[in-house]
Amino acid sequence: MDGYLISCNLSTRHSYNLVADRYIDPFLDEIRKKGYNQRLLDLFAQRFPDGSLICDAGCGPSAHIGRYLFDKGMKVIGVDISDRCIAMASNLNKGIEFICDDIAQSDLITGSFDGIISYDSIIHTPKSHMNILFDAFYRILKPGGSLMVAVNAGLGEGFQKELLGINTEIYISCFSEAEIRNYFETAGFAIDLLEIKKSCNPMINNERIYAIGIKPPATSIFPAAR
Repeated sequence: MDGYLISCNLSTRHSYNLVADRYIDPFLDEIRKKGYNQRLLDLFAQRFPDGSLICDAGCGPSAHIGRYLFDKGMKVIGVDISDRCIAMASNLNKGIEFICDDIAQSDLITGSFDGIISYDSIIHTPKSHMNILFDAFYRILKPGGSLMVAVNAGLGEGFQKELLGINTEIYISCFSEAEIRNYFETAGFAIDLLEIKKSCNPMINNERIYAIGIKPPATSIFPAAR
């Protein structure tokens, strides 16, 4: 991994360690106030039998997305680069396993997850390095597994100097529909859903992009029985 991506990841860890306590109140129960997000997560959960293993990638200090799926019978592992976020999420969400790790260079076992959810976590990776992250998602998913991503629509990327009212330097990206499609398809995913919706948050003018990709099922090395 090159120095620029390492620098971005370190700034992400530092920034979320700083803002984790401010994150809880506005986000802990937000998913239950957003009808479209609930319906989409319900549809995502229906892809899997009870007990399937889901990775909440970039779970944050509340892990509210992973918790929503956990409450529907999924096993969930929350992964976040911030140790402060992991400590808080562990305290709030009994029954869910949490790991402080960087997905892009993780030792998570290849083919270990039935599904991955990534709500606003890929936004801290520079677009020039996005292939590293999506290749990691692809690697840790089982064949036939699904990846769901949600991000803000837009074209900008770069370091900003503030997060949740705290002065800090953190990398933020917005994306076009074509960019998201390209990340999925370049990594080997088949696009199953790609939609743009107006943000539910009146404080945010951005549209939101939601995408689900499927890792192709494994093909048998044995000839079909005759």
